[in-house]
Amino acid sequence: MWELALAAMVTLGCTALIVGLAHRRRALRHREEEAREAAAALRQRERHLTQLFEQAPVGFFEAISDGLVVRANRAMHLILGRAPGTLPGFNVADLGWGEEGTTREPAEAGTGDRRAVRYRHPDGSERDLELRANPILDDEGRPAGTLTAVMDVTERNRAERERQELARRMEQTQRLETIGTLAGGIAHDMNNLLTPILGYVEIALAEMDPESVFHEDLMQVAGAANRAKELVAQILRFSRPEKDDLSPVLLQSVAREVTGLLRASLPTTIRIDHRVDSACPPVLGKATQIHQILFNLCTNASHAMPDGGTITVSIDLVDALATLDAGQRPEGEGPFVRLRVQDDGTGMDEATAARVFQPFFTTKEPGKGTGLGLSVVQGIVVGMGGRIGVESAPGEGATFTLLFPAHAEAHGGEEPVREAEEVSAGGHILLVDDDESVLHVTERALARLGYTVTSCRSGDEAVALFESAPDAFDLILTDQTMPGRTGLQLAGEVRASRPALPIVLTTGYAGLITEEQLRRIGNCTLVMKPATPSQIGRVVRRSMRAATG
Repeated sequence: MWELALAAMVTLGCTALIVGLAHRRRALRHREEEAREAAAALRQRERHLTQLFEQAPVGFFEAISDGLVVRANRAMHLILGRAPGTLPGFNVADLGWGEEGTTREPAEAGTGDRRAVRYRHPDGSERDLELRANPILDDEGRPAGTLTAVMDVTERNRAERERQELARRMEQTQRLETIGTLAGGIAHDMNNLLTPILGYVEIALAEMDPESVFHEDLMQVAGAANRAKELVAQILRFSRPEKDDLSPVLLQSVAREVTGLLRASLPTTIRIDHRVDSACPPVLGKATQIHQILFNLCTNASHAMPDGGTITVSIDLVDALATLDAGQRPEGEGPFVRLRVQDDGTGMDEATAARVFQPFFTTKEPGKGTGLGLSVVQGIVVGMGGRIGVESAPGEGATFTLLFPAHAEAHGGEEPVREAEEVSAGGHILLVDDDESVLHVTERALARLGYTVTSCRSGDEAVALFESAPDAFDLILTDQTMPGRTGLQLAGEVRASRPALPIVLTTGYAGLITEEQLRRIGNCTLVMKPATPSQIGRVVRRSMRAATG
């Protein structure tokens, strides 16, 4: 009996062992399947991360603690201009950027070290790169290397510089507009001061014995007043906005104005030498833009001569085009007006001269220049149908040569000055000016020429005088800027009853009057202040003759 019980116990024990072993095998197989699935998932994740790393639009490279690059993605190779797969094995210090020219910015929380570096691309261009390095830690939390993200921000920085330059130029334009407005007011007051000086000097000289000891003194006063008159005119020409259409401009006249203004700002160690053919014909352009060209070229020339030297400005007429390469020659067969600005400064090598007209290229220290001056000059020159080139060598200075097509239209000079008796005549003139000294000298000058003059100091008073006797006057000579009615408003009201009455309008700032306004009035002559008595006499005489046919 006990044998049966023992056998049963042995059987049950074996069965339990077999069942336990089966369960254990199933558990082992399950764990093996889980391990295989985890390994497959891990491989899939690694492949996914590798694809993200390789296909990222941002450059990435991983380096170990000693700076050795162990891997880099496709974008990193493209940014640095390297063949795929060639960066691993390089040291970070040998990738082409160094501490020179590098800027560091405080790292934000979690962003790692941030640097901006300048990189010379294998194609020769300079690239702006932004680097953000994040540490890679080992299992114990110690730094084992870095993962660095690299972005090429060259275009972004260029766009920002362009935006800043546009903002600067807009601010400069607004300042020039303000200066122009201010210059108009100053010119009006200055010209009102100069008018009686020139007027009384001319009257005194006409009545004085040329052998008098005071004759030469008055000639000196007249010369100083005329220089002041020209200075005011130069300021107005430089600050006054011009029309979009081109007009004939004498380069030699603009050159004299610019160099005259420059002399006061250049060091005394720099001399300006003029070699100008005064018979050169005009070119089609804008005086303010030619001002800008000469200011840029002469200023750059002065910067190239820190120890002093000579700036030579020459203007002549040429038929041959041997002065520039074929790609730089203007269209047409000539003749061409040639403008050259030469210095004996530090000069440039061939590579620098080849890039000197590129936007944002500059050899000046940061903050000393934008690199836009010569590119703007080139744009202006090409817009005028001309061409510009440069010749230079280290230590031999630089020569900028500009060629402009000569304007075929003849350039008429000023009307020759005639003697006072040639402009003498008769007639009744209504004289209007709010400045008492201008009013008195003009009244006296016209009376000397044989005219009857009725004077008043405002447009309102002039209208009242005219309406009281509209047929009594043969001409109205009026200032433009006055309290109450302006000269143009006065002319418009007078023309309502006397359409053919000649009107002479005087002003110290032509920018306040448009040609369209003069055309609407008709038979209206504009005279710039300060005008001498003989100039006023000639204009009055011509206007009266034109009105009577």
